[in-house]
Amino acid sequence: MKIQEATTDGKFAEALEGINKLADYKTVPIETAAFQRARGFILLNLDREPEAAEAFKIALAQGELNNFMTQEMKYIIANLHAGESQWEEAFNVYKEWLDNALAYQAQYEQTQNEDYNVTQPDSDSYRLGAAIAASVNNFPYAIARTEDAIKVIPQPEKELYALLVALHYQSKDL
Repeated sequence: MKIQEATTDGKFAEALEGINKLADYKTVPIETAAFQRARGFILLNLDREPEAAEAFKIALAQGELNNFMTQEMKYIIANLHAGESQWEEAFNVYKEWLDNALAYQAQYEQTQNEDYNVTQPDSDSYRLGAAIAASVNNFPYAIARTEDAIKVIPQPEKELYALLVALHYQSKDL
C-alpha cells in the first residue's frame, strides 16, 4: 500500500513503515524536508509527539520548505514542547514563530507577494504564547500576548481580562 493511501485510510503504522523506508535513501534536502514533514504528521496521528517534533525539526533544518509550511511546523513544535512541559524550548520556538508571522504579514501587506501570505496569529495562538511565557516566568511577554489576544477578538471573554489581572499580579505590577 502506498504511503499516501495508507495515511488517507487511517493506517498510520503502515504509512510510517513506508516513509521510514524512504528515509533510508540518500535524498536531496527538499526531499528530506518533505519526507520528514510527512513523517511528523504521521507520528502525530500515532500519538508519538516527541518523535513528531524531531521529524519536524529535521524538515525545518533543511531550509527548503516554503514560509507557510515552515510556520505551520514551528507552531506545531511550540505546541508539542508545551504539551511535554518543555517550556524554554516552547518559548523559543513560539517567539520565532510569532516574530516571523508578524514580519511576513508586514511583507505581504507591502508587496502582496503570496510567499508572505501565512497564517496570522489569532486569539488562540496569542493565548498559547501567554501560557508558555508565564511558564518561563516571562510575565511582560505573557501580558503582551494576552493584550494581543484581547485586541483580535470583537468581544473578548471575561476570562482573558481575569488572566491579564493574574499575570500583572504574578509580575508584581499590582
